[in-house]
Amino acid sequence: MESASATLNLRTNTQGNKVIENVNLTQTLQAFLQRLGEELKIEQITVKKGFPPKPVFDMDRTLLELGIKSKDTLIVEGLPAKPKVEAPKPVQVIQHPESLYEPKMDDFKVPSSDGAFVYRRIIEANDSCLFNSLGLALRGTSLSTANEQREHVAGMIMSDPQQFSEAVLGKSPVEYCSWIQDKNSWGGGIELMILSDYFKAELVAVDIINVRYDVFGQGKGYTQRVFLIYSGIHYDLLVKNYLEDGNTETEVRVFSSDDDSVFTDALKLARLLQQKKQFVDTSKFQLQCGICFEGITGQAHAQEHAKKTGHMNFAQVNQ
Repeated sequence: MESASATLNLRTNTQGNKVIENVNLTQTLQAFLQRLGEELKIEQITVKKGFPPKPVFDMDRTLLELGIKSKDTLIVEGLPAKPKVEAPKPVQVIQHPESLYEPKMDDFKVPSSDGAFVYRRIIEANDSCLFNSLGLALRGTSLSTANEQREHVAGMIMSDPQQFSEAVLGKSPVEYCSWIQDKNSWGGGIELMILSDYFKAELVAVDIINVRYDVFGQGKGYTQRVFLIYSGIHYDLLVKNYLEDGNTETEVRVFSSDDDSVFTDALKLARLLQQKKQFVDTSKFQLQCGICFEGITGQAHAQEHAKKTGHMNFAQVNQ
């Protein structure tokens, strides 16, 4: 078993080769970068590992979880630290906004017209929630199909560069395919469009914020329909159950595409969830760049800032 204390070899762009001892491998990457900044007197730090060297960005994971071991060599790049004027107010670093999503197991539900109850089946809050929701509905498991779905999406994009152009994807098809196969990347409308054909089912994304839905795969003759509940940062599965106790063995996860009554039930549930503030409006996130401390509003601004500067570490600013 790897010791929790380690010695690491550093190759730095400011001080050459260094050895750093008594490194606690159970600390987060964020804490380790703070130590490096203090000891090497640098800021805007990037750490790379492996061959060829690849940047490590998962700030909330421990060094052990990132595969860093004693005697490893890390490439550390940074800029000489400027004299500090005033330390910014400490804020909690959030690498993945889904960590804000903490659903309760005693979940909200609404009665349907046929005497059943419609509610959301909670899916684990991680970056594969869309894929896990579909896996649970259409494969009976939320754990083993996410990678398979990601690979299929990438394959379809590469096979049709005209439909899935850089203008559509927001990045080159090669970059997008690499990105979507990363377990830390979210799925969205593009993935739902492709996966509706993969599963041969209509996929309905119900938006809590705006109480509306989008249907993917409509008009293609698919006989199955699956509903997803979207909070702004997370997908859960809409299910129906004739037992109010929420027994998973009796719940219905896949509906007939002929049964349009579920649309009414889905909007009723979305309206209830909206009233109960069960959503996150990412367009209004108040964030701060953890590297240059620029104030940022919303996910789109954060993505633009990351693309322009290469800064990937954002923190939510408590209002």
